Amino acid sequence: MNNETSGSETPHVKVRMLLRQVGLDQVELAKKLNLSEPVISSALNGKNEKSFQRIVDLLMREYNFTHEDIYQQSITLTQMVQEGLERIETRLDEMQEMIKRLDERLK
Repeated sequence: MNNETSGSETPHVKVRMLLRQVGLDQVELAKKLNLSEPVISSALNGKNEKSFQRIVDLLMREYNFTHEDIYQQSITLTQMVQEGLERIETRLDEMQEMIKRLDERLK
């Protein structure tokens, strides 16, 4: 099985994929951005660039995706998995540090 994406994926396709990856559906996305579901749908289908940019900004801000994650022309599945694992490791490290600090406070 080839682990390359098609290379012809548009940013809109990639954003839909990233939203699935983080478990965010259009209903939840609409609530987070205070937009209607039809506006979200239009944005994800390339018909509303202003709202699409708000979605991109949210992914970058709240889920730590990069500009390259969305706009890079070709990225391998292996690279995507690796980046996801790195984000998980970073979050685990942060949580372990928080637990350590809380534990120290309780002593």
